[in-house]
Amino acid sequence: MYTPTLLFLIFIIVFAHEYGHLKAMLKYHVPASEICIGIPVRYFTITIRHPRLFQGVPLRISPLIIAGYVSLENENRFAWLSTKAMLEICGMGVVMNFIFTCTTIAALNSTSYIGIIFFAVAVLLYLLREWVCCLLPIVSFGMFAAVPLFLSEVSSLAVNGGKRSSVAIDGIFLQPEGFLNAVEMAGIFSFAMGILNLIPLFVFDGGRIVSTCLKSWKWVPKMVTRYYDIITGIIAFFAIIILTYDFLAGVIRLLWRNVVSD
Repeated sequence: MYTPTLLFLIFIIVFAHEYGHLKAMLKYHVPASEICIGIPVRYFTITIRHPRLFQGVPLRISPLIIAGYVSLENENRFAWLSTKAMLEICGMGVVMNFIFTCTTIAALNSTSYIGIIFFAVAVLLYLLREWVCCLLPIVSFGMFAAVPLFLSEVSSLAVNGGKRSSVAIDGIFLQPEGFLNAVEMAGIFSFAMGILNLIPLFVFDGGRIVSTCLKSWKWVPKMVTRYYDIITGIIAFFAIIILTYDFLAGVIRLLWRNVVSD
């Protein structure tokens, strides 16, 4: 089974995503209080602090590596940033996801021209990462059409109670196909993480990107932006709860079927 390798690669993906945000914040002198990889769990979270590591920002690592975040010392510092700086901070994590995916495809197809093409794309994404972040609002605004589909999938997951997740987890983590399959699944996970974060709901990066654009357009009333943040934040909050519940229910179903039943 390649579960340990895949879990390690997922950790690298989440770390790269959050480090992209942190690097952009430090570039524009936005103070961060911590960078966390995974959902913090008391007594199971490791904290690494060093003055030369991330300019003194502590790194927290949790075994629940399905998410991550960068905490701010003072969110009012965002008010002084330009729109370009805000878009770069919000979008750099997604760019890092796409760079990882392109690098993965290049590695898996290293003996063909496909590998060369995707390696070149990964290099271009890295070199032009600041400008790519400025183009992400086009994708986020375009993904408004995908929000109903996303919500319908979330509602169906709530009804199934972990049945679909247990099948997916079984198919992803318990196949004895070796290292290359782990790399392939990590590339798919990184791409899915990038696309998910472009959904224009406020908790996700896409929501913050859209909110930044609305605030920069003087013809848009401030009330519109405020209500957009509140409404989409509430929707995303319940969606995340349902997704987390479905994932945990799927894990429990899988353990019950493979451990207890045996």
